[in-house]
Amino acid sequence: MEETKEDVFILGLDAKLSHGLDLSFVTHLFLLEPIDDAALLEQVTSRAHRLGATGPVCIETVHIWNQLDPN
Repeated sequence: MEETKEDVFILGLDAKLSHGLDLSFVTHLFLLEPIDDAALLEQVTSRAHRLGATGPVCIETVHIWNQLDPN
């Protein structure tokens, strides 16, 4: 079996800190909270597909049920 080396980079930001990011290097984008604002969702997906992207990008929204509420 041949081993392959894959680079994995995880960036976790809330909505207030995520504006202005260059996402042209990503291959997968997992949204951990639904984006209800259609314009913001379009902006996020457009950044992942910008010029300079080297391949296809998979964008998924992860839905979590029954999570613990810290309040």
